[in-house]
Amino acid sequence: GLQEPWESGSWKDMLGPDGLTSSSSNSSSTVSPVLQAPKLTVESMQQPGAGAKRGLLEAVLFLSMPQEVLQDIQEVLPPASEAELEPYNWTHEIYGTFRMQLAALPGDLLQQVFGAVHGCCPDDVLKPLRNIRPVNGGLGWDAEVGAQLRTLNFELSKSTATEE
Repeated sequence: GLQEPWESGSWKDMLGPDGLTSSSSNSSSTVSPVLQAPKLTVESMQQPGAGAKRGLLEAVLFLSMPQEVLQDIQEVLPPASEAELEPYNWTHEIYGTFRMQLAALPGDLLQQVFGAVHGCCPDDVLKPLRNIRPVNGGLGWDAEVGAQLRTLNFELSKSTATEE
């Protein structure tokens, strides 16, 4: 798994040099901030926002990583604290939806995706999701937005049933 390379530091040897070191003006090599990340502890997972960060990490990795990698993350990283479970759960759920994936697209790419659908303007639908993204100043989660995403399936099912 990941625990042995992480604890021994040998994971650094698995990566290429690009992005891991930088040269200063006196040509000495300094370690990148990526390698200076603090160790995650149970106490660090109790800090405000830690649950949302953990949920975001897992949701994004879930989209492209094999189950074994996700299991390693569960075993190596400390769990979210009880106070951070709600943000963790909501963030994990929201970022695992197709709507959030669409909301993360840049505007020009989003228009290419929806360009063939006449009269469709996804901006209004995706705006609440964009607003909760940390990159846009949000917390990464919102219970109301999550509840709206949960009810979407029922709304689609209801409209499909009445058309038949």
